[in-house]
Amino acid sequence: MGSRIPACCSAAALLLAGASCSGSSTAPSPGTPLVVVKGQVIDYLSNAGVPAANVRLGDYRAVTDQAGGFILTIPPGGYPVTADGEIFNALVYGVSYRGDFLVHAGGCNAFSGVVMDARTYRPVPNAAVHAGKTKLTEADGWYRIDVNCGKFGIGTTFMTVSHPAYQDYSRLLGRAEAIAGLYRVDLLLEPR
Repeated sequence: MGSRIPACCSAAALLLAGASCSGSSTAPSPGTPLVVVKGQVIDYLSNAGVPAANVRLGDYRAVTDQAGGFILTIPPGGYPVTADGEIFNALVYGVSYRGDFLVHAGGCNAFSGVVMDARTYRPVPNAAVHAGKTKLTEADGWYRIDVNCGKFGIGTTFMTVSHPAYQDYSRLLGRAEAIAGLYRVDLLLEPR
């Protein structure tokens, strides 16, 4: 099951699996642009798509295809997510959103998510995301950091994000000894 670390909305919003932020999953008001969520439920250990997985973002539901893929069109907002029985949270904004969810940790630790501009909700490519290791975000703002299998480490652990056009971001994740599992972490960065 997805791991739980309490975190909630701040200036550079951070959502971790199991966090509880309010978000709308009710019908949008007339004229509200919808977001196309394209994603895949991915088995962490095999990196293969999970077919016939149930995906739920708020009240919106889909079942994955043979490759583990799904598409939903929903209003923007923060959503509680269930993917193949594991619990996450997601920030869904912009015109399209990469809704990949890693499942079945098998004792391993990883962080993944999307980094977006807090004002435009556009993806932020080439942001350096660090949580145990550092990865650059892709063109769609996506990153995946495979930390390790077993213990995450010892001591206080932070997630940091940097990009020349945005304010640096740092978030306390907690004690490394308590971090275990797969975390979906979506971020909104403030422009400089």
